[in-house]
Amino acid sequence: MSNRIFEDKNGKFGGKAEFVYANPAHIFCEVVDPKDLFIVAGRATGKTTTILARRSIRISKSMPGAYFAFVGDYYSNLLSNTVPTYIDGLKDAGLEEGKHFVLNERPPAHFDQPYKSPLSYKHTISWANGCFEKLVSMDIVSSAAGDSFQHIKGDETKYLDKTKIDKLLPANRGQRMRFEGSTYYRGVTFTTDMPNVLAPNEYDWILDMEANMDTEQIKTVIYASLVVNEIKMALRDAYFKNDRAEYEKQKKSYYRWNERLYRARVGSTCFHVISSFANADILTLDWFQDQLNLSGIEGFKAAILSMKQELKAGEKFYPQFEPKHLYDDGLVSTFYDSTGFGEEKKLNSTGLKYCLTNQHLEGGMDFGKMMSLIIGQKQGWSQRILKNFHRLGKDNIEFLAQDFIEFFQYHKRKHLKLYHDRSGNQNRSFGKDMATLFKKLVEGGEINGIKQGWKVELMSVGQGTIYQFEEYNLVNQMFSEINPALPRILIDKFQCLELISSISLAKIVIDKNKRGETQLNKNKTSESMPLKSLPMFSTNYSDAFKYYFCRPEYMKEAASRLGSSNSYAPIIHSLS
Repeated sequence: MSNRIFEDKNGKFGGKAEFVYANPAHIFCEVVDPKDLFIVAGRATGKTTTILARRSIRISKSMPGAYFAFVGDYYSNLLSNTVPTYIDGLKDAGLEEGKHFVLNERPPAHFDQPYKSPLSYKHTISWANGCFEKLVSMDIVSSAAGDSFQHIKGDETKYLDKTKIDKLLPANRGQRMRFEGSTYYRGVTFTTDMPNVLAPNEYDWILDMEANMDTEQIKTVIYASLVVNEIKMALRDAYFKNDRAEYEKQKKSYYRWNERLYRARVGSTCFHVISSFANADILTLDWFQDQLNLSGIEGFKAAILSMKQELKAGEKFYPQFEPKHLYDDGLVSTFYDSTGFGEEKKLNSTGLKYCLTNQHLEGGMDFGKMMSLIIGQKQGWSQRILKNFHRLGKDNIEFLAQDFIEFFQYHKRKHLKLYHDRSGNQNRSFGKDMATLFKKLVEGGEINGIKQGWKVELMSVGQGTIYQFEEYNLVNQMFSEINPALPRILIDKFQCLELISSISLAKIVIDKNKRGETQLNKNKTSESMPLKSLPMFSTNYSDAFKYYFCRPEYMKEAASRLGSSNSYAPIIHSLS
């Protein structure tokens, strides 16, 4: 693709045509380049470094001095992952920090100014032509308060709540007389991999954008864009052959067809789904085989092939789990104020708005080749799940204990009530009492040689088996909120991603028990997946969730509500 044609303000061409490698997905996005672009693309397709970054360059050239919003799910991810990758994409395209853009600081005097002076340069990108880009986070919604933008862009759109995006879109306005000559004015650019429609913390609204696309208009855009590109190449050839007559002829054609292309793009919307095979020449077959081995067939379909996942409500083990059980305002708004792009400030409990530091913590823990730990607090009539932790493989319990004490090192009441898998009391595969080991590791835990002084109370010592159908009855009563004697469940949307995914993907299986009776169980086959896939795609985390909630008092109340003549609690939780 030829990018640099007539970049000089006087309209002269100096032979600066640029030819770069692009896979079919990148070429398609540059050929169409509509007002509104929605891309669902597989892993390793260059969504951020190529599609989003290069389109941002074109947008900034089209609207010098404009304001842009860069939207993300939560600030820590924007600062440490998304924006640094985006910046890498700008640099790959030839832009230099300090020369073409600056980060988090007042731009140098030789930079053009935006159409209005910003109040702060914290977490911003200033472009040499006066464009101003501001981070907007879904977990700190006030970050966009009072602003107006001429274009909104975002990556990992599947984590962006549509209701919050809808509240942001009215800010995509202003300075019409200055910028309406650009086809990007008041447009949006959103990229993501395929949303998991089963997960309440993922949103598939981007899939609905296909209905806004006028296919015939996009065909016209593609035709005009390809003609313009052919003319650009003819211009280049005429220039280097010193064929003045041909050069002037192609120059007139260029201006005429470029105007046609502009008119074709006005008000256009493009939605496109791309698989990772668009980049197969670079990734190679071995990479795809590794991804299949790592993710399993279901994960491969979504992450690589960009296929939509589906699970009927009747197949879910937690059918009453809904988005209302998540909260997305759990981060202290000022926690990352001192953090710049590419810097990683490690979150701790002081950054959690709803963590009550003078109150004890409660935990649910599952043992095995993946150690899963969820931490929460009983707050009024709610059980609020604040954070999840996991470790994989050898010595995972030692690392998990250290993760816990480091995250909660500033918690004032250092008392943890731990509800755990009864196999933790006598785990044959490990040959040691895992629950007691975790207790000893936390209670003896140190940071920089200073003992942290934790007390861990094991709440499940001596308990009996918690049958999966009993968990099903209890937890779904809690999710449905039909029993006022049971607490409401609230889970931090951003700190418990793996837990939420595990709950969302858990399936029902109908088995026969030892007496030949039909019994409802949780399908545990996902726990045989490759190790790295377990946190997001297995039922391990849902078991930690099970132990957290399947307590004697809750089990007894759930059984009573069902009208059972048996009280599960004494049998299931006979505490010594």
